[in-house]
Parts: sequence; C-alpha cells; structure tokens
Amino acid sequence: ETGGDKFPGLVVREGLRRHYPYREIGAHVVGYLGRASALGRPRLEGEDPAKDSAFQKLIDRGYFSEGFDELIGEEEVQFLARRGLFDSIMVPLEGIQRTYDEKLRGRPGLLILERDPATGRKNWVPLVPPRQGEDLRLSIDIELQKDIAAILGEAHGEDGLPKIASAITADPQTGAILAMQSNASFDPNAFIPPTRSDEVNQYLKAPHNP
Repeated sequence: ETGGDKFPGLVVREGLRRHYPYREIGAHVVGYLGRASALGRPRLEGEDPAKDSAFQKLIDRGYFSEGFDELIGEEEVQFLARRGLFDSIMVPLEGIQRTYDEKLRGRPGLLILERDPATGRKNWVPLVPPRQGEDLRLSIDIELQKDIAAILGEAHGEDGLPKIASAITADPQTGAILAMQSNASFDPNAFIPPTRSDEVNQYLKAPHNP
C-alpha cells in the first residue's frame, strides 16, 4: 500500500510485532524472544560441526524449513542462512515460550513468485500453506500475580535496604501454579526489535541478575 498523493514515495507495509502488556509482571514465566542471528552464525563449509552455534542447531533441526523438505534441500537452507534470510526471525530464549515453542509457533508457508516474461505481470503462487500454532492457557492468576509483585516491590532487609525476593503461590488442591514472581524482573519488550539496547545492557550487567 502506498502513501498516495498526500505522501508520494511512502510505502506502508503491515507486519507482526510481539508485545508483552504486563511487562515486568510474570516476565520469568513468559520469557522473551531474541533474534535467531544473536545465537551465532550458520556453519561455513568445512567447519567442525562440534563448534556449531545454537543458530546452526536450529537450522539442522529444520526450525526454519520444516515442511519444505521436498522443495528445499539442506544445501539451499545453508545458503539462505548465510545470505541472512533467517537473521530477523525471532526465536524464544526463555520461559514458557521456549518450553512450548514446538506447539506455539506453528509453521510458515511457502510462496513462489511467478513473472510473465511477456507482460511483466507478477503472481504469487502458494506451494505450502502456513499453519497456525496452538493456544496455551496458563494456570497463572494475573491479578494475584500483580498483587504479589507489588508486595515484593516493597521488600526490605533488616538494614532497611531493598532486598531481592521471590514468591510462588500454588493451589493446595491441585498444585497448579497461580503466581510466580521475583522483584529482580525485566521488561521482555526491551528485547523485541527495535531492541532497547541500553535497557537490555542494564539487565545483563545488573548485580542482581534479573
């Protein structure tokens, strides 16, 4: 979609962006995402597989190409990885997102762009349909989680200084976790591109290791 007469040259593209509405509340439960390229780089020809990065292991598992096996071979996947095609893909690094990633992320589709040499007309042809991931319902009571976060935010030691504290609340009948919170928390939104690098560095260097 273009900007029309009012904004010539402007191109608007739609996309998806992850957002964590509760921010520091339950961040350790939910976890966070990071760029696949931050996990290393794909293996170069002749390199020792024993030194494979986490990124390479995802490639070997078919993380980016599962379902395309008959259309794209391992060499093509490696070539696309080295060209940076997968660099911007976000992968789960911690929390529930990582634990249940296989069920949550679904599968991408595959389109081929056909171009008529005579007319120049382009046409997208779907080869593999995308598949939506499953939903996941947690036992976490978000209101209770907020209340516990507020209480932990006021935790002080005998010396009157702020103290690192955490709490877990479970249903005594079923054992289901209702809240799990630490006051050494972080905002998962800081890790979503465009990354808030200053904030991320503060988390990584903080002595209380959020």
